[in-house]
Amino acid sequence: MQQQYFLAKHAFVCSIGTDVIVLDLRQDRYLSFERVFWEPIARAIDGRSTGESKLPADDAPDETALAQLLESGLLTEDSSQGKDATPPAIELPSASMMEDFRAQRPAIRPGHVIVFLRSIVTAWLRLRWRPLEKIVGDVGRERQRHGEVVDLAQLRDLTEIFRRLRPMAFTAHDHCLFESLALIHFLARYRIHPHWVFGVQASPFIAHCWLQQGEIACNDILDRIRRCTPIMLA
Repeated sequence: MQQQYFLAKHAFVCSIGTDVIVLDLRQDRYLSFERVFWEPIARAIDGRSTGESKLPADDAPDETALAQLLESGLLTEDSSQGKDATPPAIELPSASMMEDFRAQRPAIRPGHVIVFLRSIVTAWLRLRWRPLEKIVGDVGRERQRHGEVVDLAQLRDLTEIFRRLRPMAFTAHDHCLFESLALIHFLARYRIHPHWVFGVQASPFIAHCWLQQGEIACNDILDRIRRCTPIMLA
């Protein structure tokens, strides 16, 4: 009987063409494998596959590679400590709030400024002192606790207010992780909890993240997001 393996709970996988990207959330790192190398390993992970394969079904995974993945903690033989390798169930957005131009802008009130400042300080402290795995877990649990019923008009107004206040404190360029987390805390003050999506591009490799509510991106443009493949959802 073939040994069964499970993807560790802190590991996430997606397939992009001939490449397979693995996110090791615990170590905050990405690993890249050729699909022909990963596919036999994928079949050993709870019987899952990264997609259609032209490899023979009896093609056994490389034992050395399996041993290294087990030693690194990305794979486990304990079903209670693992999961299957199903990619995140979310479609790329079809619209963006950053591209939703309106004649009338929402008013920025003193309360918004206070919440904004608290949110960026909270995000900075968490990224400075708390592991990313814990941060992502906290965000996911908070969203599940409050549900997904969202007033889209309020979400649009608050996202625009955050975007207009952002230059007071930081620029968004190459700061997608910090910006997304700060916006998460800002929106949470108003009981709004969109999904936090992590995506990757294979060639050249790029890691990116954004907030998304349904089919609408909150804090990024479609052109940049559509270059990415979702790998993790919180």
